[in-house]
Amino acid sequence: MRDEIEISTLDLRYESYRMKNPVLVSRLLATIVERGIEEPLEGVERGEGRILLNGFKRYRCARKLGIGLVPYLSLGGDEATGILTLMRVSNPPCVRIVAAWFEALFSSGSRAELLKKKAHLARPRCVDEHLAAFGLFGALQRRSC
Repeated sequence: MRDEIEISTLDLRYESYRMKNPVLVSRLLATIVERGIEEPLEGVERGEGRILLNGFKRYRCARKLGIGLVPYLSLGGDEATGILTLMRVSNPPCVRIVAAWFEALFSSGSRAELLKKKAHLARPRCVDEHLAAFGLFGALQRRSC
């Protein structure tokens, strides 16, 4: 569901995992000055707050411009599901592969079952990189044992 929310209500715990590109931020800043924030920030609802998962550049631009209300799209109440949703709709093909692999692993019961049923989803090298980027590698290691 898309809402307008107070920017101060966002939990930024995943901000350090995202890449920062000053050139893209300055371009985005100019666009927001001209047209406003067109794409909603995305995150999950947790208790009294919202955890931001996507839109950190838009967030930084809004803060810099003193914008207090931002468009926001809730991806539900579960962080892992929200991250998988973002990975599934992401542009880079590798990220979609990672999302499919991760989703299959967690729905199959065990890594051995997954590899028997879906050998074509054997863990691509980029899986470890993307899971580490979202801080989920430890959860995967525990689940794979």
